[in-house]
Amino acid sequence: MSIRFRMARPLRLTHEEQARQGRVVRAAQAAFMNFEAVHSFLNSHHPDLRGRPLDLAVQSGAGLRAVEAQILAERGVRGTGS
Repeated sequence: MSIRFRMARPLRLTHEEQARQGRVVRAAQAAFMNFEAVHSFLNSHHPDLRGRPLDLAVQSGAGLRAVEAQILAERGVRGTGS
């Protein structure tokens, strides 16, 4: 008898969550201009936000606004390569 494991179905985002996810990704792309910087910012724990920016932005409008404000604050630092 073999044990079969079923792959967990990925959680689906609501339309609102999808919209917030797209908006934060576009904002990060516009600010940082390179894939590595965008990926690093969105997927790493951020101490000022106390969480992972992508998760926070998807969770709520307030989270999205906080992440967008942080992107603007970091634009000069990451975007210029300084």
